[in-house]
Amino acid sequence: YPNPRTSNHHPSLHQLLGSSPNYNGDLFNTRNISADIPDTENCSLCLTGLPPDVTYAQLLALFRGTGRIFATYINPPQLDRGHPTCAAKVTFFSKDVAQGVIRRHGPGHAHHQGLSIGRYRISVFRNRTKVSERQTTGSNWEYEDGGLPSRVHIVSGPRGVVRLPAVFNVIRTGCYFELDGVVAIADTEESCAFEIRFASFYGTGAVGVFYSAES
Repeated sequence: YPNPRTSNHHPSLHQLLGSSPNYNGDLFNTRNISADIPDTENCSLCLTGLPPDVTYAQLLALFRGTGRIFATYINPPQLDRGHPTCAAKVTFFSKDVAQGVIRRHGPGHAHHQGLSIGRYRISVFRNRTKVSERQTTGSNWEYEDGGLPSRVHIVSGPRGVVRLPAVFNVIRTGCYFELDGVVAIADTEESCAFEIRFASFYGTGAVGVFYSAES
């Protein structure tokens, strides 16, 4: 949503802070400022040409098996600006994974392999707002059991307690989230378990696992 502090700023401020001129969020939030790193250390990619009705499940399916994803965000079409298709931001935990995607699918590479969804050909670039591994890894995202951070979580318990609408209502009290999908992995008369695949770890899966545990 447009931020009143920044939406009327001159485009030169966006350029100074390394943000897209189309960005209407809070430019003064340090998490939204481009990291001062070389392009080759950027964990974040930009995709254009996505279907106007693309889902997070379709977006994430493009990178299934590629590497762990930190965050995703889909920008809807902007018909008033001549953009009839969606764009998206995909940030990986690892810069090496992101750079591998650029080598395989980015423009100008000898072994370029295009991405597509249906009849839509997708272009992949390094995101202008750079994200470093320092932002996607580190003590902020470490689990107490030593496990790797993940946007996928398992919720299990008694059948009368573990009900997806109730689980999602609890999680929504702490964050806004999008879903990649939900898979039932256990179902008995007494208990059940679901694998909840959030579209992002940052701000959604990270909070979701806490609120699921608290509920």
